[in-house]
Amino acid sequence: MTADLALPVPPKPAPVPAWRRPATYGQFALGGLFGGLGVMAVIGAMGRVSALEAVLVLAVLFPAAWLHLLLHEAGHALMGWAGGQHVAAIGLGPWRFERGAGGWRAHRAANVQGIGGFALVLPRTERLSRAARIAYLLGGPMANLLAAGAALALVAAFGLDGRAAALLHVFAVVGALIGAINLVPFVSGGWSSDGRQLLAVLRGGAEADVTEAMIRLSALSMLGVRPRDWPALDLPDDPALPPTLRDGLWRCRLARALDAGRAEAADAVGAARSLAGAFWAGPDGLRQITAGLLAAWSLKVGATPALVDAWIAESEGGLIDQTALRAWLRAALARQRGDEAEVRLRVAEARAALPRMIDPASRAMLADELDALAPRPPAGLVRM
Repeated sequence: MTADLALPVPPKPAPVPAWRRPATYGQFALGGLFGGLGVMAVIGAMGRVSALEAVLVLAVLFPAAWLHLLLHEAGHALMGWAGGQHVAAIGLGPWRFERGAGGWRAHRAANVQGIGGFALVLPRTERLSRAARIAYLLGGPMANLLAAGAALALVAAFGLDGRAAALLHVFAVVGALIGAINLVPFVSGGWSSDGRQLLAVLRGGAEADVTEAMIRLSALSMLGVRPRDWPALDLPDDPALPPTLRDGLWRCRLARALDAGRAEAADAVGAARSLAGAFWAGPDGLRQITAGLLAAWSLKVGATPALVDAWIAESEGGLIDQTALRAWLRAALARQRGDEAEVRLRVAEARAALPRMIDPASRAMLADELDALAPRPPAGLVRM
């Protein structure tokens, strides 16, 4: 192995203040517009509500936002499922609901910066129709807007006023705000809004081509096709790609090379260097997946245990559970140290967590790695 290929974790840059981020101004402007209209609507609906009741009404803003976040992700998941896709995970703030070989599992994790929630929906076929992709992207915002419209319809239909009207107006305003902002094309924290992704689908170009390739490879993974058997990704590295697609392209190239036993090949080294160089520019949630892949690559090219450990540390958290991957990496490092007790412990931990992995291809890859770490007999013991 050529340990000189190994890449250290780059130093974390100083955080950029929110007021210096270009996307912030548009979000503030939209938030101010809808928020101002919402406050006016709520005040108008309050009528004879007392000061105490007004405070209680305003106190429901936060619960209303959480409810609309749930509706938003449920809308994405429902439309993805209706389009024939596999709902693999749903995140709402710190809560995760993940679906692996062992079924659904709920657990608490760190918040993902840049998004309030997510719905991870994976295709079951290599070709996902344009209509299905559009329906999935519109599912979240439309769930918010339809819920907001339903709240206002209730007020009008039953002639509500006072406290009930104010509560429904708050719910409607929050839903309209979340739904409308998500339809605006922008990138926040490395994440593309629903509107940005929808625009890419409608106008085509490099983003659409890379998205199509990612869909195909995701479908192959769900069908159990390992990365070494994936078709080559002959797509140019377009610097205009959003971070989610840019990093995804490099991760797929690196995973394909690793699974084929070509960790030191030029395409693998190039993908690893690109991922490491843009590591902190990648979106939180996906950045941890990148770190896990770079930890595996570093191990394969003979990096020092300290460097592998550094990448393992950065893989904590994220959108999906990587417990099995980290346990395997630590088992492999223990084998290098000759600590067979630690190897057995970590292999058992990895096998227990293996069903949590969301796609069959990843489970098969890791199962092979674990088999290669089968416990060795004690020194001096000869098996007959």
